[in-house]
Amino acid sequence: MAALSAFFFSLPALAQNQGGKTPDIPPSQPVLPAEAVTNTTVTDPSGILNTTSPGQPASTPVKIEVQDAIALPPSARGKQTDDKKAEEQRRKQEEEQKALEEQRKKEEQQKALDEQRKKEEEQKALEEQRKKEEQQKLDAERKRKEEQAAEEARKKEQQAAEEAKRQQQATDAEARKKEREAAAEAKKKEQQAAAEAKRQEREAAAEAKKKEQQAAAEAKRQEREAERERRRMEAEAAEAITSDKELFGVTTNLLLDAVTAVNVGVQVPVGRRWCFSVDYTTPWWSNSEGTHALQIQHMNIGARYYLDPWPSRGASVCRGWFATASFGTGKYNLAWNTTRANATELLGSFGGGYSLPFGTWWRLDMSASMGMLLSHKFTGSTRLPDPTALKVSLTYHLHTPAKK
Repeated sequence: MAALSAFFFSLPALAQNQGGKTPDIPPSQPVLPAEAVTNTTVTDPSGILNTTSPGQPASTPVKIEVQDAIALPPSARGKQTDDKKAEEQRRKQEEEQKALEEQRKKEEQQKALDEQRKKEEEQKALEEQRKKEEQQKLDAERKRKEEQAAEEARKKEQQAAEEAKRQQQATDAEARKKEREAAAEAKKKEQQAAAEAKRQEREAAAEAKKKEQQAAAEAKRQEREAERERRRMEAEAAEAITSDKELFGVTTNLLLDAVTAVNVGVQVPVGRRWCFSVDYTTPWWSNSEGTHALQIQHMNIGARYYLDPWPSRGASVCRGWFATASFGTGKYNLAWNTTRANATELLGSFGGGYSLPFGTWWRLDMSASMGMLLSHKFTGSTRLPDPTALKVSLTYHLHTPAKK
């Protein structure tokens, strides 16, 4: 009790510390019975019991529990009444706010329901539209099938008509084909008859031509025999004119002589058809400046086979047509201004020619040969194309008087 009294008498000092004013506490304030304030909590909403110093922020309101009955001043009871009114006003505002919130939620729920109902109506309309479109599609499909069935029926009728027409055309074509075959058979027989007649004519003409060719060949053969006989008689006449015996022939190629390529050769008849020869070509000159040069060293060995044999080793040797083969080797050094050639070479050839007699022992030999010329230069080997030899030679056959 003493503690409660001390606390009560310290209230003016606390109020002075808060605002500099002492609250009006009448001394004759009635004291509440003890049972009325037991375990009672005193609240200081106005901050009277705030012990903070002036200029410092207010601290948390102080709650004081008292065990003894005290009497509150009128200003404190008025403040408490204002707090209750403020609390009731706050609670009323909260209830209004809660009512507004519930109203807003109801409106949102109603709006959501309206939107959902609208969506359901739109969905229903779309579903009805879809069903209507599906029905239209089914109707169109049914109509298309009906049209297709009608078209199929029309096509079958057309096919039947076309089949009948085709069969008629096939029958007409078969009849025309038989007519054409009969006409073609008749024409073929006529053509065969004409071809047979032409064949017989050709065979007759071929037979006549063959006989003419045989006659011409026989005439040529007789002419050849006559020419051979004439040459034999000329040879016998030449043998009769002189009985000298041929030893060998000395020859020179006039074509090489024309280009200052000095050459000489020897021909030796063997038997009644063969003649062997050795030719040597040896031009060897150049000018003082060395810009022009013709230097050749070449030896050639050859053999001839005459088609017409000679009766004896006399003035009739080496006459007429002949076949020839030759082989040679040598080296050359040719220069003409800036063009030069210096190499060794090998030559092989086959050919033919004709020996034309004039006088008793003179011959003009004309021949051409085809073969291969291999030339080995400082930079490698060169193969030259044909022809490899061309000759126009003058030959004199040396002879000796026959022994008596």
